[in-house]
Amino acid sequence: MKLEIKKTINVFGKIQISGSKNACLPILTCAILTKKKICLSNVPNIKDVDYMIELLKQVGIKVVRDEEKNEVVMKRISKKSNLKSPYLNQIRASYYLMGALFTERRKIKTIIPGGCNFEKRPIDYHLDAFTKMGANIEIINDKIFIKRKRKLPINITLKNKSLGTTINIILSTVKTKGTTIINNPSLEPEVIDFIHMLKKMQANIKIIDNKIIIKGVKKLSGASHKIIPDRIEAGSYICLAASVEKSNLLLTNINKTHLEEVLNTFKKSGLNIFNEGKDLRIIKNKVLSNMKIQADNYPDFPTDLQQPIVSTLLQANSISLIKDNIYPNRYSEVFDLLSMEGNLYLRNNSLLVFPSKLVGKVVYASDLRAGFSLIIAGVNAEGTTIINNAEVILRGYENLIEKLKSINIDVKIF
Repeated sequence: MKLEIKKTINVFGKIQISGSKNACLPILTCAILTKKKICLSNVPNIKDVDYMIELLKQVGIKVVRDEEKNEVVMKRISKKSNLKSPYLNQIRASYYLMGALFTERRKIKTIIPGGCNFEKRPIDYHLDAFTKMGANIEIINDKIFIKRKRKLPINITLKNKSLGTTINIILSTVKTKGTTIINNPSLEPEVIDFIHMLKKMQANIKIIDNKIIIKGVKKLSGASHKIIPDRIEAGSYICLAASVEKSNLLLTNINKTHLEEVLNTFKKSGLNIFNEGKDLRIIKNKVLSNMKIQADNYPDFPTDLQQPIVSTLLQANSISLIKDNIYPNRYSEVFDLLSMEGNLYLRNNSLLVFPSKLVGKVVYASDLRAGFSLIIAGVNAEGTTIINNAEVILRGYENLIEKLKSINIDVKIF
């Protein structure tokens, strides 16, 4: 699949932000933990959700989906734990199925999850936690075999604030007798939303002094829940609006609190950002100043926006510096930006971004956020930019082509 993008100097219009991909995917797996009905709204219509729903069907979940209303209704009708679907290779968040199934089944057979490969991201932390909870784990080639005799509560300290590991430990212990404590957990908005969902299902979870405390319950109930807005999608469109010569963009269905660091960073650089009730208006009418960005855990600047903002800063007035403390080598878009005559210099895991006049080329979207970075580059490049492997971008951005066209961007997919 390819995207064709032509230079745009004026972005204007309105975009409604979709439900959060990173909150929705683990919340979908909560259906495994109860016999009762789960009803979700503000579910994004993206490929990753498609893949997760197909995987849930494989493990015995009946799913009814209304894509027009962005709603999903789920109910467990059987228990299966042998995962062999090709969708496992498509979505990294498939590892949440291991956590949910660990609670319900004694044996699990699956494969190492796929998804974006912008940097080596092992699941050692997940498997280590399962071991401490009473599992024997064997890995043969790309297959994972998990067996447990009993479920043990644990007191675990995470070396890094891993969102995926935090959620998987919660999934694995929410119905385990005793008290589990996660020290140094990830407390990103997506984790909080996931915890809110489980508490609606009558889980006993508290957050105290940078700890998550889980007291296991015998069973969980059904619940209805609205997924939070996607802060990364919102931030991506802010990066896009901030890159062009002129913009007047209104973002709706947005949680401004989740974007405080992003908004402050852009304001300091000279971008005009206004509150309009619950909405946010972005107005660009002058060249942005340079930025010094360190991507880190929430509430700091998010690593998922580090790649998109690289292309934005190619249009700034002087040299910017970017460092990613979460994924130090997350610069997979740089080679393609160099081919578009971007002036960038990578040194000691820090990226220097120089003002550049980009030229449209044929490039390749190696992962989701790198793909959006190339969209921003294409919007600012002279001539036409062709982005190959565009399907990877559709994994995380709902109605991408329609939204881009609605704000005056010349784009087509083929």
